Amino acid sequence: MSKKHSIYKQNANTIGITNNTIQNPVFDELYYHSNNLEQELEKNNINYSTLKHLLIPTNKGDIAFIFNWQKIEDADYGEYILKQLIPFLLNDNFCYLHGDYGSGFDSYEIKRKKECALLESLYEKAVFINPSICYIIYITNIGRKKAIEINNYLKRHEISYLGFADLSTNNLFKSYLSKIIVSKFIKLGQNIIQPGSEILECTINNKSNSILNNYFNTCIDIPDYYYYTFLLYKIPSILKRQ
Repeated sequence: MSKKHSIYKQNANTIGITNNTIQNPVFDELYYHSNNLEQELEKNNINYSTLKHLLIPTNKGDIAFIFNWQKIEDADYGEYILKQLIPFLLNDNFCYLHGDYGSGFDSYEIKRKKECALLESLYEKAVFINPSICYIIYITNIGRKKAIEINNYLKRHEISYLGFADLSTNNLFKSYLSKIIVSKFIKLGQNIIQPGSEILECTINNKSNSILNNYFNTCIDIPDYYYYTFLLYKIPSILKRQ
């Protein structure tokens, strides 16, 4: 038995999983890495149990902000928008996801469906928005009151801003987003938890994002495998699997 699996067996026994019940190699591997991630987070003063609550959809505060990326002069428009939003989010715990709504591979029919889904979800109604120009920021756990505050600011100060959608209930727009946008980071207290590309262990990296570093105590890079396996916020979808 390898050292890794020996440790796993010991940990499994401590939570009441007997050797007789550990028969699935996939479960074995996942449990080992999950346990390892929890230990790494604890070294950085992050409680995994608390963090997990942010990853469970509750339909009580998910908001999508929509921007026209063509009107943003900065080539890295994602970082440009983050700089506009982060001052409003200093006291919230949330998952921050982002991505382009449109795709050059969308058929005309899909484009029309995406447009209708978006228009039907907007807090303040619009007549037409081309999905191919939309950049989406999806923030969990902040609620409509905070969204309206951000909305009022962006309408006055940001030319690229198109509006926001309150996604407290599941709908078609939210379902499309579940297949498009990706997680950028998680904020918990004064800590930022983010994917760290090819790193092999959790590390404090306070130079990884100057915008976030200006506001928060610690930015913790998580190995990609751990982050995208265990720390993703799963947006609920009403779309049937193909």
